[in-house]
Amino acid sequence: KKIHDFYHDQCCGDDQIDVRAIDLSGWKEVYEKLAREAYEGRLKPENLNAVLVKETFNELNKGASTGYGKDWLKVDKDGLPNPVAIKMQQNIFKFSGAKSYAQLQELNNALTKNGKILSWNDFKTEALKLNSRYNLNYLQAEYQTAKQAGYHANNWETFQENKKRYPNLKYRTQEDDRVRDEHRALEGLIVPIDHPFWQSYYPPNGWRCRCFVEQTKENADLSIIPETVPDVKQEFRINTGISGQVFKEGENYFALVKDAGKELKLSLELSKTTAEPLHLLTDKGTLTMSIFADLTDLKKNVKSATVAITNIKVQMHINLHSYIDGEKNPEYTINGNLGDRKEIKGYNGITAGFNKLEKQKAVSIL
Repeated sequence: KKIHDFYHDQCCGDDQIDVRAIDLSGWKEVYEKLAREAYEGRLKPENLNAVLVKETFNELNKGASTGYGKDWLKVDKDGLPNPVAIKMQQNIFKFSGAKSYAQLQELNNALTKNGKILSWNDFKTEALKLNSRYNLNYLQAEYQTAKQAGYHANNWETFQENKKRYPNLKYRTQEDDRVRDEHRALEGLIVPIDHPFWQSYYPPNGWRCRCFVEQTKENADLSIIPETVPDVKQEFRINTGISGQVFKEGENYFALVKDAGKELKLSLELSKTTAEPLHLLTDKGTLTMSIFADLTDLKKNVKSATVAITNIKVQMHINLHSYIDGEKNPEYTINGNLGDRKEIKGYNGITAGFNKLEKQKAVSIL
């Protein structure tokens, strides 16, 4: 019930859902297969279904990238992707895994009614009801939220670039009868861009929230904030442009898996291997990276990989960083082999190291 309460204020009924945003046709087949596995006792929620996770991620990632715009996968002069966009994708994938776990739990629970196992036809009917709820109603709301989060995250970067000339932001609503009371109370509020206020009240501030902000030179009045600002629900007290979180981690689905057992945690980690890789520097060679690559070492890893693909013509992939106990984390997959980066100063040292690798057919790298 708590999970379903998460969506109760979508600010729309079924007649207001934009059914063009999500194609539900493929989800029916996915759910029918899951229902059959559950009915035959082969479905364990802690063993996440890779298709369910991936399809959820693909829909939400499409929403976020559409909202963010053409710079979603833009790389800088060093060949590095936008770290906020990467964090958003990581967040969406983890959300998709946690949501999938909730669905599998509920699917298993639907097997019985009043202590008796349902017939296959009755259970299949119940399963397809869950599909409609999670992947029409809920996924539509999540898609729109991801799209808005992407849009506002991109705007946040622009606001930061221009804050010397326009140091304040003004909260705006659509000013129609669909605006929620707690959002209407924020209309016209002007707050400095670097004030903590925007860490909790930067849009979107609810499901299907249409609020936005404008950058302005108008004077801010901080004295009115404590008395007049209503609470935004805890799960929306984030600024995607700062945190990279589209869906607040620690809340709702995330809370459901927070204290999960080892089997589910392992399944969540393993599911990351199914995420589609990003393609970088394609004009110089083949360099791909997992969206779960270690961001702290990414600059060095990209630099070394760029040297390799430019001078030695190898295929390079920057691997995901796993949090499985005892699991090693080699930075690269090179021509199908795992390898690590070692610090060698100077261009000649880098190329010599790769040449040695090619001659020895080793699996260690810079």
